[in-house]
Amino acid sequence: MPIFSPETENNNEQADSDSATLKKLRILVVENDFLLCELMKYSLESEGYAVDVCVTAEEAMSVLPRMYSLIIANVSVLGQDSAGLGTYLRQNGETADIPLVFISSSETEEGIISAYESGVDAFLKKPFSMREMVARINAVMRRYKRTPSVSSPKRISHDDLCVNLVTREASMAEEPLDMTMQECQLLGFLMLNRNKLYSAEEIVNELWPECKLKADPHVRIMSMIDSIKSQIGVYSLYIVADDCFSYAYVEAS
Repeated sequence: MPIFSPETENNNEQADSDSATLKKLRILVVENDFLLCELMKYSLESEGYAVDVCVTAEEAMSVLPRMYSLIIANVSVLGQDSAGLGTYLRQNGETADIPLVFISSSETEEGIISAYESGVDAFLKKPFSMREMVARINAVMRRYKRTPSVSSPKRISHDDLCVNLVTREASMAEEPLDMTMQECQLLGFLMLNRNKLYSAEEIVNELWPECKLKADPHVRIMSMIDSIKSQIGVYSLYIVADDCFSYAYVEAS
């Protein structure tokens, strides 16, 4: 009979606890390639996830808003509903914080940007290995930190300027602002980390590490900052940039 030291026993208990927690996480796969579906399902289940599979956009929408820990969907299966799925998830209170990963064999940079603005968290470009898929999903899950935490606020505000960090919506004086989800993420990030400068590269790496843009990130972030400032009135004075185009939301304590 094996003999366990208290430390070994505790480590095993911790591993069992981690495994049990992981098995509570359920992923929805939306893919009409049956062989790929089986490979994805097997690989994710081997990692300890529970997996549901849908082969059409209609079937996927019918099972929502069942709570999933993550959704991974083929853009071609969703068709014109691909960007709409991200918007639907983010605007529905029950699904607003579900990570969304898109699979695509051919996607333009404009399409990728549009998808990110609608709330997509990561892309997988075909062909991809199961190891790459699992690594990408695990990375997204770590970023989301799905376990509720007191230290992770759902909203951040400065007087009557408010950003909902879950639904990625912004409002001022209780009136909704016409910002994209990425702009809301950026504003919320700067407000949450106020008085600290971030370069364009740091912002992209913090918020959208999966987004590989061909264009200079400085141009993209500058454009988003300009759009944000044009909508928030006097609060635009709190968003500052240094000579190296690093940005901060500066508020005196």
